Amino acid sequence: MNIKSLIFFLLTILLYSCGTEFHPKSDEIILARVQDDYLLASEITSYIPKNILASDSVELSKSLIKKWVDNKILLQKAKQNLTEEDLNFDKQLEEYKNSLIIYKYQSKLLYQNLDTVVDAQEIKNYFENNKNNFILDEDLIKINFIILSLDFDKVSEVRKLFFYNNKDKIATEEYCKKNNLKYYLEDKWFRLQEIKSLIPLNINSISEIKYKEHEFKDADFMYFIKIIDTRKTQEIKPLCFVKNDIQEIIIDKRKQNLLKKMHEDIFEEGIKKNKIEIY
Repeated sequence: MNIKSLIFFLLTILLYSCGTEFHPKSDEIILARVQDDYLLASEITSYIPKNILASDSVELSKSLIKKWVDNKILLQKAKQNLTEEDLNFDKQLEEYKNSLIIYKYQSKLLYQNLDTVVDAQEIKNYFENNKNNFILDEDLIKINFIILSLDFDKVSEVRKLFFYNNKDKIATEEYCKKNNLKYYLEDKWFRLQEIKSLIPLNINSISEIKYKEHEFKDADFMYFIKIIDTRKTQEIKPLCFVKNDIQEIIIDKRKQNLLKKMHEDIFEEGIKKNKIEIY
């Protein structure tokens, strides 16, 4: 027995025992009635997910029945208390239909003609010309670190490798992996609060940082850190931080220009073919 058959069977038992009727025309089980509107069992089985527990399916069915009843009784109450003018939606429906038709045509036009490839130079040019639109509202930091357990017995090796072997990050990374050390050696910007969740930096802003390289301990670990770069609040965001935003802006501008040209071309065609007259 598949899940829908099982649900139908359970609903039959549950609801029939509560006085459920059969539909007078189709002999289907009626789950609810609001005046002359009937909800049939077959109408809700498609809303019941597969692989659901039988008890859960019954509870979900009850919820769907209640929602159906609420909507029907509210609709009927509204119809009783609104005038014929209130209930006349012909104009609104026509406008909505027309809007959907136009939207569908524009979407198809954009799909067929919009160039969504934005190269790095275009992104850079936009950034350089609009830097004042990309102001930081929080501190950023670019940092490398290694975290050691307090009982790690090769601290001097790590210190030498991390602080004095700047040219060979691969060797440092391999050493960290081999000794199961937590580390980060990439060239990437982080929000200061993100780093503070990883490393207990006792600062509230990057202006409080007085060092480029530092090591310290807490109750659990030893930390080796290098501050690669920083950006303060109200400074310009790094390009890499806003690259995706700029790409979306450029594509959106292309959309607007394409739609504007489409409107202008259609209007001009209408004038030429005498389809348009403005009095």
